[in-house]
Amino acid sequence: MSGTTQVWNLPSIVRIKLLTEKIYPDPVDKAAAIFESIISNHPFIDGNKRTAYVLMRLLLKEGTLDIVATEDEKFDFVIQCAQGTKTFDDIKAWIKS
Repeated sequence: MSGTTQVWNLPSIVRIKLLTEKIYPDPVDKAAAIFESIISNHPFIDGNKRTAYVLMRLLLKEGTLDIVATEDEKFDFVIQCAQGTKTFDDIKAWIKS
């Protein structure tokens, strides 16, 4: 399949949205879970960081929330997460700050 590096990861990422309704009813937890999953599993050949960030923002906006940070702070945080230096709890704390 063109566009993915690991086809077996994509369905699990799609299922996360459905599962997170019950497992992560809080919008911040849900957004952090999907962000972490995509940024760490790299299901696409390109655009994993962008996709993870956009889905996180969309889920937050769905819950009438948003990230309060400068563009540089957002960029730096996404890069740090992609490098594996942030945990799920770090991501949740950053969203809430």
